[in-house]
Amino acid sequence: MKERRRHPRLSIMGLIRVTLSGESKSQEAYLANISRGGIGIYLHKKVQMGQKLWVTVRLNDREGQEVEEQIGAHVSWSNPIGDLCMAGLQFEKMSREKYSAVLKSLFP
Repeated sequence: MKERRRHPRLSIMGLIRVTLSGESKSQEAYLANISRGGIGIYLHKKVQMGQKLWVTVRLNDREGQEVEEQIGAHVSWSNPIGDLCMAGLQFEKMSREKYSAVLKSLFP
C-alpha cells in the first residue's frame, strides 16, 4: 500500500477532547499519534468517514497563559476495536506556527 502522508507522524499517548459535529458536549479521546496533517485517536463513540469534528487542545499564548484552541478536522477512516473506535482525523487547517504550539503543549 502506498504511503499517502505528507507530514512526519509522531507517536504519543495522551488525552484530548473532541466535539462531534451537531453535538454541544465534548468527549474524551485518547491521542495515539499526531502530524501537521492530522491525528490518530481512540474514542468511545463511533464516528463515520467524512464526519466533521473539532479537536480541543490547550496551548500557551504569548503571555504564557493557557488557552484552549479548537482545530477543525474530519474523519479520514475509522475502525471499531472492542468498546472503542479507532479513527484517523485530517486537520482542515494547521499552520506551521499552530502545529509548533501544539507540539510544545504535548511535549513540554
